[in-house]
Amino acid sequence: MLANCTQKQRLSRFVQTQFDDGCVLLRPMQAIDHDLFVALYTNPAVTAWTGVCCDASTASAWFTYALAARVDTRVFYWVIQCPSLAAPIGIIALQLDAGGIAELGLLLQPACWRQGYGRRALLLLRDNGFACGAIDEWRLCHAPGNLAMAGLAQQCGFMPLQRSATVVQPDLTAGLQHWHFRQWDPAASQAAQSSD
Repeated sequence: MLANCTQKQRLSRFVQTQFDDGCVLLRPMQAIDHDLFVALYTNPAVTAWTGVCCDASTASAWFTYALAARVDTRVFYWVIQCPSLAAPIGIIALQLDAGGIAELGLLLQPACWRQGYGRRALLLLRDNGFACGAIDEWRLCHAPGNLAMAGLAQQCGFMPLQRSATVVQPDLTAGLQHWHFRQWDPAASQAAQSSD
């Protein structure tokens, strides 16, 4: 059935889908996730490596905009949940560029760091994006000192990406470490997920 769909149709289905691997559940962000979004974007520990820490009013306005404009801006968010925990633990986002390239972002509650949730969420979203044919390449970037994200990128099979000197200005990601992932290998992904 997916073979008969255009990439736009596959993408439309993908960004509206909930994903579950038994340990981590990703569901599209909804209005009920306002407090989680604000808590993450106003927490200096969570945003230390992203440069997007803001006050509650700004985070709230950003949340409202993100829900209303996601199709126009081509930015989509999923809430990360773990069945063994009562409350959602984070947010994973993707911003779609031209040509099937998706830039990932990940924010987790500090109590959930270094427990494998970020890796599982990233792999779950990445692999489902490849499997349905919606995404051709994944990218992520982070501050050079963010060793946890660099380690996560490597664990998930991302490779360092050299930025072109011809990047259109202003380049809001200049100075950041960039990673990309183009080749999806289901067996390698399964091995990475089971390394908890």
